[in-house]
Parts: sequence; structure tokens; C-alpha cells
Amino acid sequence: MRILAVHSSRFGHTANIVASTAHRLREHGHDVDVRPIGAIRAWDDTAQAVLVAASVRYGVYSPRIVSFTRRNAERLARVPSAFIGVNLSAIDADKATPQTNRYTKRFLASTPWRPDLVQLFGGELNFPLYNPLDTALLKPILATTGRPWGPDVRVDYTDWEEVDAFADRFADYAASRRAED
Repeated sequence: MRILAVHSSRFGHTANIVASTAHRLREHGHDVDVRPIGAIRAWDDTAQAVLVAASVRYGVYSPRIVSFTRRNAERLARVPSAFIGVNLSAIDADKATPQTNRYTKRFLASTPWRPDLVQLFGGELNFPLYNPLDTALLKPILATTGRPWGPDVRVDYTDWEEVDAFADRFADYAASRRAED
């Protein structure tokens, strides 16, 4: 099965999650085409399933991802589809589901697309990559949660085993839905 994996990644961590997911999907025998959202000019009609991934920046998922899902909602509904959301709130179990994560709830309410599967990952803090504004905005948030912050802090909160497990679920789901068609 040909899977299109579209992502928006500001500092590269979401791209790494998508690359890992794509690798796992390939182990299931799928052909996966990974593309950043900026490289998508038109829908590729050969895609038989679609994975969309984005990280939260300044409280929202990428406007390009929102636009893509709005423009293509009908087409996305015709193929197996999944959404990966990456945000630090998802580190906390009580904010790690689409029903409890305010960023994901807002995103899903903003688009007619209804992904078949939704998975949230905590992402990464990587202060050496951040500009002064990012650092200033994160400092009070992290201070209230007790999480580390500072110019040299780099913490990966992604559960990589769960990334693999999600890829397995999506591979199985896409294959079963294709068998139904």
C-alpha cells in the first residue's frame, strides 16, 4: 500500500517521529512517501492512506496542516488516515488523548477531517535550537510544571516504543480497511 506521510516540523523532532513511523510502516511492506507540508503542491492520487503529523508552536498546530486537512477533507475520508500531534502537554497522561489535549481538540474542531486514528506524543525540549522568544515563552510554563529549562537543556519526551506501536496499529488498520474495499 502506498502511504503519504505529510508533516510540519519546526525544529526537526516531528520529522524524526514521522521518519521512525515510516520506517516501521515499511517493515510492514508499505511504500511510504514522507514529505514536509511545504513540499505538497497537489494531492497525489496514488496515495492509498495518509498520515498527517504536526507539532504545536505558540499554542496551535501549523496553519499549513490545518489548511491541507480542510482542503482535502473529502479525499482524506476516502482513505485510511491518521494524525500525529506533538506537544509538551501530551507528556501528562491527563492531556495525552485527543479528548483531553486542548491543542488537538481545537485542531480537530477547526477542520472537517476526521482521522481514523489520532496519536499524541510529548515531543522534545531542545533549548540550543530556540530563539529568545521561544525561550522566554517556555520558561514560565516549564517553571510551573517543574520541568527543566535553560540554555543547554535537551530532553526527549517521546516514547519511541509507542511510536512503533502506533505505526503497527496504523499499518494493521490501513490493511484491514483496504481489505474491506
